[in-house]
Amino acid sequence: MNCFRNLKALIRTVLVAIISYVIASPALATPAAVVFALQGTTDPKLSEFEEIPAGSTIYLQENAKLTLKHYETCKSFTLSKGSIEIYQDDFSIKNGIVTNYSKNTCPRRAHLKNKTTYTGAIKTRSVNIKNRISKFPKFIFQNENMDALEKMHLFAYDNGKTIDLKRNGRIFFIKDKNITPKHGKAYVLRAYLSSGEILENYFLCEEGTDDFIFISERKQK
Repeated sequence: MNCFRNLKALIRTVLVAIISYVIASPALATPAAVVFALQGTTDPKLSEFEEIPAGSTIYLQENAKLTLKHYETCKSFTLSKGSIEIYQDDFSIKNGIVTNYSKNTCPRRAHLKNKTTYTGAIKTRSVNIKNRISKFPKFIFQNENMDALEKMHLFAYDNGKTIDLKRNGRIFFIKDKNITPKHGKAYVLRAYLSSGEILENYFLCEEGTDDFIFISERKQK
């Protein structure tokens, strides 16, 4: 009988430990902001285009400058000195100096679906393209099977050329800043999976500020 009680106590202890770890684990927290640029070092260490989970506190070392965008509030700014606490719906800055503050377009969402066959070039006027991208778009891939994603690129219908996207974690951005989408031109974003499947969707380029687009997969029925 004592052995049974001891076993129940052990199981309860293990379950509590597992639940506490899952709740406390920052890796499982929802990303709430993204690093645009970084000069100097931070604690914890960050890198360009790295996403910051909600619940994080970032300390800037002397002479460090951190430029980031907060998803929920759509605010972008550069922080010097001090520290910043990142929440899902807001953020809090302590003893820091904020410059280059702006509130621009919030991240938008677009779905990719199974590739269909297209023949010939596409004229912008011949299709209703709801999705928009800027000259320097950044795509945040939300598919649960991130490991299955091998590469992504933009395909230009006017000349058949591709624009390669560089990957940093879940974020994909223009690899060569000298080769960017052109205003008024139609593009298709293609995602190549390790299974051989190709997912895609149309986009129309409209020049403007840098923007973020959340990409998720929607299987074609």
